[in-house]
Amino acid sequence: MEKNKDAYRVVSHNNYKIQFHLDTIVKEIIEEVAEIPRFVFELTDYEKLLEKRKKCLCDVIGVLVGVGTLQERQANGTNVTCMELHIEDQRKNRLNVTLWSSMVNQFEQIRFSNYSNVEVIIFTSMIVKDNRGGVSLSSSQSTKIYMDDNIVEIADFKGSIE
Repeated sequence: MEKNKDAYRVVSHNNYKIQFHLDTIVKEIIEEVAEIPRFVFELTDYEKLLEKRKKCLCDVIGVLVGVGTLQERQANGTNVTCMELHIEDQRKNRLNVTLWSSMVNQFEQIRFSNYSNVEVIIFTSMIVKDNRGGVSLSSSQSTKIYMDDNIVEIADFKGSIE
């Protein structure tokens, strides 16, 4: 365990992090422990995203309202695929989301296996970017995408907009 640095904390409220090294030993705990929830999200209100810029990765939820085409862009001297998406919160605030490389494939697989009339989506571990005075999100290596109606946060969000 060591002190958490201020650069891109995965969650905003942890002062410490666990770091695994080559010589780290992990042991099984035999005693009964409290049940750990399968999903834990730290969902950020769209209007508070700019506060998280350069501080931590963030999780957001929204209705998928737009899907762009697959594009090739230059990043760090190599061509990478990306896709622009648009999501909206309950107040109709719109947010641009850019998915990079493998996240594009993950999104397409999840979207077509969980189709519904109202597509509510959760993005985790997103990088907040200042986009000409507005805010946009970009996927990170830690990003996960969820569109499962059995996730409580998704079901609650759908219930709040219907």
